[in-house]
Amino acid sequence: MIEYVLVFGMLLGSTSFLVHYRVLSGDIRSLWKNAEMKLWWTLIPVLTALVLTDHLLLSQESAAGGEEAFRASLFQTVSVLTTTGFGTRSLAGPFFGPLAGQLFLAMMIIGGCVVSTGGGIKVQRVVILFKVAGQQLRKLVVPRNASNRILIDGEFLEDVEVRRASAIFFIWVGLLVFGGGVTALFSGLDGYASFSGMFSAMGNIGPCFIPVHQMGALNPVIKIVYIFGMLAGRLEILPLLLLFSPRAWRTW
Repeated sequence: MIEYVLVFGMLLGSTSFLVHYRVLSGDIRSLWKNAEMKLWWTLIPVLTALVLTDHLLLSQESAAGGEEAFRASLFQTVSVLTTTGFGTRSLAGPFFGPLAGQLFLAMMIIGGCVVSTGGGIKVQRVVILFKVAGQQLRKLVVPRNASNRILIDGEFLEDVEVRRASAIFFIWVGLLVFGGGVTALFSGLDGYASFSGMFSAMGNIGPCFIPVHQMGALNPVIKIVYIFGMLAGRLEILPLLLLFSPRAWRTW
């Protein structure tokens, strides 16, 4: 039972505080009426079902243990997606199959909602990136002069927000590749574990596929990269990168 209580708490922390305010003001529909919340409440059951299915197919577990498997799958899915970092099972342990491992990496990138305690690039930016992809596909079939602006929650999205979301995602992926490469170079870990370390650092999550007893023995170069990754992930990258801009220093 305690796992379900913790799941509820993790979801509260990673749901937008603007939604909290609206709900407390009597607008219960704000829990599901905007695009970010719709995707948020879709991701949780879908990802949990995939993690659970992967476990059941891998273990050939009987139905008698189904509730425990569901509880563990739900708890770990919510923990990683909300970047809370709690764990009742090791991500690298035998409970989770290869599909679950890949999904956990994706969850580390997505993170929680905007204006919440969650890390990651945020669900709202995932919505924007989906909309951008749809916009580019529509350009292939609609007339050249047709209006093709991005509409989210009844409002047109400003181009500056599209560019910002795209830039953050691009830089995020670049840092993940860089951190994974540094980890593999200086640790001897396989590619899967190496990438997971930087994914976890930038998502401010904690658990990853590197065994706990090996974390303390990692090369100092890797730890420095992870420190930068944790700061970049929590500060959403762009403000931290300003520190490396001579023009920004002159402006200050």
